[in-house]
Amino acid sequence: MRFLSEKNKYILLIQLGLAIYLLFTLLISEYKNYKVQRYIDDFDLRNQKIAAENVLLNNDLSYFNSPEYQEKIAKQNLGLINPGEKVLVIQVEDSLSESQRYEKSIQESEIKRINALPNHKKWWYYLFS
Repeated sequence: MRFLSEKNKYILLIQLGLAIYLLFTLLISEYKNYKVQRYIDDFDLRNQKIAAENVLLNNDLSYFNSPEYQEKIAKQNLGLINPGEKVLVIQVEDSLSESQRYEKSIQESEIKRINALPNHKKWWYYLFS
């Protein structure tokens, strides 16, 4: 900087300071723009989720308001039938076979026997059996 005069040095320093100020202002502006864009993207995502939920709820509403659903509920809860329909009542038998019932009763009696044991015997059987 020897070859620059005093006047040119001041002008160069002022230009450098102005450039740094403009760069700083630009960076702050870009950061604010980035934050606003993130905020907008977040709300767009929320809006899409709410719209999808709204579609599902509208589908549910149309289903619940349909005559088929109302008839189904009337038949299930109120026992209503249409003319010409017959109601069949099917009784479910015990699905376990005789041997399965026997094994289940043995397991239940073994559980009752173990639960009736004192705590130290339970530990003995747990550790050494």
